[in-house]
Amino acid sequence: MTSVTELQLTNFRNFCEAKASPSSGINLIYGENGSGKTSLLEAIHLLSTGKSFRSSLVDPLIKDGEKAATIFAAIEDQNKVGLTKPRNQKQQLRLNEENQKSWDQVARILPSQVLDATSFDLLEGGPKAEGGSWIGECFTWNPVFLIIGAEQARA
Repeated sequence: MTSVTELQLTNFRNFCEAKASPSSGINLIYGENGSGKTSLLEAIHLLSTGKSFRSSLVDPLIKDGEKAATIFAAIEDQNKVGLTKPRNQKQQLRLNEENQKSWDQVARILPSQVLDATSFDLLEGGPKAEGGSWIGECFTWNPVFLIIGAEQARA
């Protein structure tokens, strides 16, 4: 299992600067409404996938009045992932201090999956409700699913 050992946020959502050192295993995140609990999870997911689970736009994730947001994570296997999002510019992704053009490598070392209230509709609704979305998500966990998904799409 992949564990984030250090997480740093700069100008992300309501955080000027935030640092967290999660323990391996299960971590409990608690606090007042609007204190940034979901933003911490969103930052990890954004770093893993390049997408927010709360918004289709990434620029609103930059703290008001700031030029860029940065997310950094150290992973237990000595990998380091960083993402900088300048306002009105493309995201800049780095893995172990090397620029990345896609999230493929990052998704392999930092897989994430969002489960929310609508996730159960996919399970209960069968293949028609699912629409192939689990195939892409399963690839994050096991690349074999990418091959299976591609074969199903051609059939």
